[in-house]
Amino acid sequence: LSFVAAYRQHQKLWSKRGIYFGPTVSLCRAFVDEVNRDAPEGMPLAKVVTGRTHVEDGKPPPCKRATIIDEVQKNVSSVFKSFCDDGNGSRCQFYDSCTYIMERKDSAPGLRAMPHANLVITQVGDLTPLPPDFVIIDESCVSTFTKHTKVFPADFGNDDTYYRANAPDDQNACA
Repeated sequence: LSFVAAYRQHQKLWSKRGIYFGPTVSLCRAFVDEVNRDAPEGMPLAKVVTGRTHVEDGKPPPCKRATIIDEVQKNVSSVFKSFCDDGNGSRCQFYDSCTYIMERKDSAPGLRAMPHANLVITQVGDLTPLPPDFVIIDESCVSTFTKHTKVFPADFGNDDTYYRANAPDDQNACA
C-alpha cells in the first residue's frame, strides 16, 4: 500500500501536519498531484512549498522581491531579516500578502511538499515552522547534508603531517 493510498484511507491523518521532502520541486509537485487526484471529500489538499525565487510554469515567484533577493541572497546572513522583517520595525511592504510568507505561516492540517534543500535551511522569526506530526523523506537526502572538497596532497605542503612512512596504504589514504 503506497503512502498516498494509506493517507487517503486514514482520515485521522487529515487532522495532522505532515511534510514530504522530495529531491526536487517537480517531484514534490508530482507527489502533491497524486495525493490531490480525486481527493476524498473532507481531505485537505496537499500543497507544494517552494523557495522565494522559484519560478515554475511561467508563474511569478512567491516573493515579489525575488529578483533582488536572487542577486544578493548569498551575501547576507539572513534573507528573512534583510528583506522580510528585521525584527526592529522594518518590514517588507509586501509582507502581509507575500505568498512565500503565507505558505510558511500556514499552520492548518495537511501535507506540505518541499525539496530536500529545506531540510538544512534554518528558518527564523515568523517562518519558524511548527513541528510536523509526521515526515516523509523520499529518496536519499544524504547529498543534501554532505559537502566535499577535493584536496590533493601537494596542497598540504609538508606531507610529514599526514603521511606515515611504512604504514599500509589504507591508513595513509585515511590519514
